[in-house]
Amino acid sequence: MKKSALFTIALTALLVIPAVALAQNFTYVNNWLNQALYWLRLAITVLMIAMTLFFLFGVFNFIREQDPGEAAKKKQIMWNGLIGLFISVAVWGIIRIAGNVIGVDVNNQNPTPDITCPPGMSYSRGTGTCVVG
Repeated sequence: MKKSALFTIALTALLVIPAVALAQNFTYVNNWLNQALYWLRLAITVLMIAMTLFFLFGVFNFIREQDPGEAAKKKQIMWNGLIGLFISVAVWGIIRIAGNVIGVDVNNQNPTPDITCPPGMSYSRGTGTCVVG
């Protein structure tokens, strides 16, 4: 068995078995998911800003360049930045359209998965736990 597979199994066991054995709720999973989604959104934002800056850098270098041979290289850099930016925005738009079509709330900035609570209890988003009532 590979070391990475063994490590994954061990990590999963360390995280899941104590919670199941002690009959704990899994609110920490919601916190992990929310934190992961927050970092994913932040990474996408930083990536889009970096791509925009790369495109603008190519435009300024193209405008500033006076040698025709070098201007062609700068123009190619500018076009590569523009194509990359276009593809990124198009994929982002397609994902949002697909989310709207299948009914996913794409505008929710802090999603919390619904948790099935035992009979007689309901999930409280405020506390992130199942409460009586």
